[in-house]
Amino acid sequence: MPLGDTKRGGSVDSSIRPLSGSVPEPKSTGRIGDASNRRSAESSASGVKHAHTAERTNQQGAPAEEFGVPVPPEFAADPNKMRTEWGWRRFLVQTLNEQQTTDGAQTSAATRKEAGAAPQPANLTMTPQPSPEDVLTNTVQTLWHTLRPLLNEPSMQGQTLPAANWLPPGVLLSLSNLSEPQFKDPAVPEKVKRMAVAEKLGSAVQNPTLLITGSGFFYPPVYFENDRREAVYWEAERQPTGGQMGQPAQHLLVKINVEDKLVELHFMFTKADFSLHIRTDDASLREGLAYSQSYAHTALLKAGWEISQFSVGKLAETRGEL
Repeated sequence: MPLGDTKRGGSVDSSIRPLSGSVPEPKSTGRIGDASNRRSAESSASGVKHAHTAERTNQQGAPAEEFGVPVPPEFAADPNKMRTEWGWRRFLVQTLNEQQTTDGAQTSAATRKEAGAAPQPANLTMTPQPSPEDVLTNTVQTLWHTLRPLLNEPSMQGQTLPAANWLPPGVLLSLSNLSEPQFKDPAVPEKVKRMAVAEKLGSAVQNPTLLITGSGFFYPPVYFENDRREAVYWEAERQPTGGQMGQPAQHLLVKINVEDKLVELHFMFTKADFSLHIRTDDASLREGLAYSQSYAHTALLKAGWEISQFSVGKLAETRGEL
């Protein structure tokens, strides 16, 4: 699954696909077993697979180090980056463990077969093979090297893009859905492509029953002919939460910039209710948004949602309120 060249001006690949099944949230696994487990190919594979022990972990529960090498701090400090790093690290380690177990069994069978064969020449040169632990260590460090520039790509929050054919009007584009033709389109900014690869890597290992994050672009409506049409960047996260009377609820938070001011839209869903709470620290925007309930009600009703609660307030009023 090539990631392509992620350097500025290079090309990127859009072939990331969700992994089969959901990857659980980070859990403690610790380090791989020691050198005593590497006396044969078969025992090495078995030792690598089963010698995980709980040692030093970070706050999210993922190993703070792997094979004795500290996890890069920029991953451990950010829950979303840590989730992406841990999901792919776990997938790669499990895949290599399974391969090493298969290889170990095949090596043992070959050794037993050769035991009854004619002796080999004394001067036969054997090519040394890297230990299973060395293979795993190199693989994980390569993963970190690949993820670092992608996950550290600065956000485009507050930025806009000029109207372009690659982003058709009326389309709410999620970066995780950026298509192969769009990756090959020179009109799509390279920064957008790098962000899309990071988004695809993250969405492939997200657990749909827990926090889901995403970002992308959309065109807001243009009311005057001379207004400049620009694509606005958005970020969103959806998380299960406890609703009223203990009912399961979903909290969808969308962040956009309006007139260079941050606006948060909080959509709260339960089986019986749907509410919208808009938050911004800009007083003039709050004043205008306070009169927008009827417009929001009409627009959402067309999409099949009827607002039961609506409010406008400051960003600080959201903390712990919803």
